[in-house]
Amino acid sequence: MKNVKVSSIIGLLALGSLLSSCNATMHTVGTGGKGNCKSVGQYDAKKKQWYLFWGLLPLNSVDSKALAGGAQNYTIRTTTSFGDGLIAIPGSYLLGLRTQTIRVSKGDK
Repeated sequence: MKNVKVSSIIGLLALGSLLSSCNATMHTVGTGGKGNCKSVGQYDAKKKQWYLFWGLLPLNSVDSKALAGGAQNYTIRTTTSFGDGLIAIPGSYLLGLRTQTIRVSKGDK
């Protein structure tokens, strides 16, 4: 009986980790930036946003306009990736730790 409960809990945790996914959202300000923010050479600034309780309580504030550094045209890419999931695994089941990566690509002024 005890083995069934342990197996069920392990199975549910494994299933929960498999159901998480990666996502990306892009926003264009003005005419946009010079890159698509996907690879290292295509963005000018990057910062990580941290949340507790499954996104309900932000631990820090990332201002994408400040990351653009006064540029009039820029592209913002907000992602939750596999790496963010690895960071969140130790605390996600207890505290609901979640992260996002925000990248900004500047265009011409």
